[in-house]
Amino acid sequence: MSSVKNAFFNLLGVIEEGFDAVRNRFRKPLQKIKGIRIVPYKGFSNGTSLFLKGRVIRNPFTFTPRDKASRWHNLRDTYRRFSTHEMAGIQVELRWNESLHIATTDEEGYFTFQLEDLPQSESSVMIWGKLELRLVTQTADEPTITTADILIPPASAQFGVISDIDDTVLVSNATHKLRMAKLAFFHNARTRLPFEGVASFYQALQKGTSAGAFNPIFYVSSSPWNLFDMLTEFFTWQKIPQGPLMLKDIGISRTQVGGASHHTHKLAQIELIMRMYPNLPFILIGDSGQHDPEIYRQVVLDYPGRILAIYIRDVSKDKRDLEVETIISSIANSSVPMFLIPDTEAAAQHAAANGWIAREEIAEVKEEISETKKDVSPSFLQPGNMTEEEG
Repeated sequence: MSSVKNAFFNLLGVIEEGFDAVRNRFRKPLQKIKGIRIVPYKGFSNGTSLFLKGRVIRNPFTFTPRDKASRWHNLRDTYRRFSTHEMAGIQVELRWNESLHIATTDEEGYFTFQLEDLPQSESSVMIWGKLELRLVTQTADEPTITTADILIPPASAQFGVISDIDDTVLVSNATHKLRMAKLAFFHNARTRLPFEGVASFYQALQKGTSAGAFNPIFYVSSSPWNLFDMLTEFFTWQKIPQGPLMLKDIGISRTQVGGASHHTHKLAQIELIMRMYPNLPFILIGDSGQHDPEIYRQVVLDYPGRILAIYIRDVSKDKRDLEVETIISSIANSSVPMFLIPDTEAAAQHAAANGWIAREEIAEVKEEISETKKDVSPSFLQPGNMTEEEG
C-alpha cells in the first residue's frame, strides 16, 4: 500500500481503538448484553475445503445509501462504520451438511473458518450456496441464526480472476491524500464511481467463452473490513459481478495498528485462493499506484504455469511507470504477459484475442466507456493525471 493510504487507514484504526477502549470500560457482563448479531462476509469453497470470515457486533447499523445524500449524512455513516461495537470471545457455530464447526471471535470481533476434508454437501453443486451460522455463546437474546453466502466455482470454470479494488475497480485516488479522504468520508456506495468499462469487462470475464461457464472473481484489497457493506452495495449498484472480498483488519492493537503490511496481506490472500483451486488458472488485475505489480510478480514466481495474464491499470506518474516496466521485463521469460494498460478496453482486446472473453463483448466495454465519459470528467477517472496542487 502507498504510504499515504497506509497512514490514512492506520489513523482510522487508532480512532476505532479509542472508541473500543471507552466502551470496554463500561461494557456489561456478556449474559446481560442484547442485540449481538453475526455479520458474515462472503466465503468460498471447493466442495471439501472452506474459507469464511465474519464478525460479531452489537447492534450493527443498517446503512441505506442515497444518490443525493448530503456530505454530513455520508460522513456520519463513515463514522458509524468505524465505531463498531465488536464482541470478543464469542463462539460461532457453522453447519456444513451434518457436521458442526466452532470458531471464537478475536479481540476485534472477527471469526474465521478455514476448514479442510469436509464431507461433500448439496451446496457443492451450486455456484452460490448458503451455510447456517449460529451464535453459541449465551446472551439475553434468543439464539442468533444467520446464513452466509459461499462461492463454489463449478467444474465448467475456465479460469478465475483475482482483482484489486482501489484504483482498479473503484476510483479511490489512493496516491492523493486529500482526494482520497474526500471520497472515503463524503461519498457512499451510490456516489462512488467505478473505472469506465469495468462492469462490462468483468461480466465478460465471468461468462467466459464456454457455454454454461461461470468463472469466479475474487477481490483482494487492503481496504478495511469496515467497508464491506459499502463495497458490496457498490458492486450491486454498478452491476459489477459479486465475489468474495478479502479485506483487512486495521484495528488490532495500538502496537499493531493496520495489521499486516499491504504486500504481506495481499500475497497471503492470493495464495489462499490459489491453494483452494490448484487446477484453476488465473488472470490478475491491479493498478500501478500501489504494489500490485510487485505482488503479482511474486505470484508468477511462486505458482509457475498458473497465471494466464496480468493487467495493471496505469494510474501513476512517469517515475512509477518506469518501475512497473522494469517489473514487466523481469518476468518476460516466464511466458506470463503483464501489461501496463491505459484503460479497460486495452485489457478487453487482449482477453478477446486469447479467447477468454467473446469478441463481441468488446463493443459492450466500449459502449460503457463512452457512456461513463459523457457523465464524468476525465480528471476524476484518472487519478494518476492529477497534480499535487489539485489533490
